[in-house]
Amino acid sequence: MKGYTRRKRVEHIFNNQKFKSGDEVRAAEQLQANLDIILCFEYEPKHEDLVWIPKPKKYIPDFKIERADGSILYLEIKGSRFWPGDVEQYSRLKEQYPDMDLRFVWTNGKRKYAKGSNTTCLEWCQKKGFPVSDKGIIPEEWLLTEGEEANGSSND
Repeated sequence: MKGYTRRKRVEHIFNNQKFKSGDEVRAAEQLQANLDIILCFEYEPKHEDLVWIPKPKKYIPDFKIERADGSILYLEIKGSRFWPGDVEQYSRLKEQYPDMDLRFVWTNGKRKYAKGSNTTCLEWCQKKGFPVSDKGIIPEEWLLTEGEEANGSSND
């Protein structure tokens, strides 16, 4: 994208693991605190074989969580905007993997998702059928087994 520069990332560390953002560290802390109700979680798992078309590209979620019943939940941790290409990637993932349990945790999802749009990031996720949470909070019910889960969205 012309005129767009991404600033250099500062590495954040939690439990001897490097994370790309403080938001991801806070998510890891929440997941670590819930290890009594989930089996395990992994940050940026490199072995996901999800490829979306038309351009072959491996998808690496921020977190992969294995619930107590063995079901898998993927989390994307977002600050206050989508990066260029994100909207297309997530739309294609939803299209090509409709059963994939992908959810978004926003720090500030009330910002507009694209320049000139009236739609917020939270609204875009909901419109596309992605469960979403705001203020950096991972709802505990998301971590429960699929049968125990009360609701897929949380907009506190």
